[in-house]
Amino acid sequence: MFTLAKLVFKSYMPKQLEKGMWFVSKQKDVVYGRIYEYLQLHELTHTPQDMESYIAFNGAPVEPYIVMPTQNKDDKEEILATPDQIGWWDQGDTADDLEDLTVQIINAYIYGEDGENGDIALEVFDSEDEEGIHRNVVFFHDKVTIRHVSFVDEHEYEDDDDDDDYPTEHPDDYEDWDEMDDLTEYDPEPNDADHETE
Repeated sequence: MFTLAKLVFKSYMPKQLEKGMWFVSKQKDVVYGRIYEYLQLHELTHTPQDMESYIAFNGAPVEPYIVMPTQNKDDKEEILATPDQIGWWDQGDTADDLEDLTVQIINAYIYGEDGENGDIALEVFDSEDEEGIHRNVVFFHDKVTIRHVSFVDEHEYEDDDDDDDYPTEHPDDYEDWDEMDDLTEYDPEPNDADHETE
């Protein structure tokens, strides 16, 4: 079973830049006079010689988190999966295997020019105890499974309209969540230049 969730990016300041780090920029396209804005990820393929200049131009690196969608921006963000738990990409019933979630997949299906602004379908299951029914995030080899919202059959999709809790199979992993409250979603200024600068 799947439920609606959102993939967001949170910036952080590393001691040094390393290959494989993710960076995000806001892109703008004009099609037939209409302006389209979207986020685009790129992955660092080399180690820049000047870290400060690179970050000044491209922004700080980011990490992905999966959160519950909120109606009010002032509501406290509920994190469902941390960077080390993200994740498997499930193309749907027509796919034979799960894939690692990559920058290319995120740009093609979740953000990017044709993306869904972060909307995803997250695999969950319901459990019941004395306190009631709870929705739990499914972990497969310690990582969550994600689908594009359109890849989920109607009988699999469960829209969460109530205030169910979202415990997971690894409650001890979230002892440090309070430390992440200071992190904010990264929203850089538009930059049309090539990101892979030396």
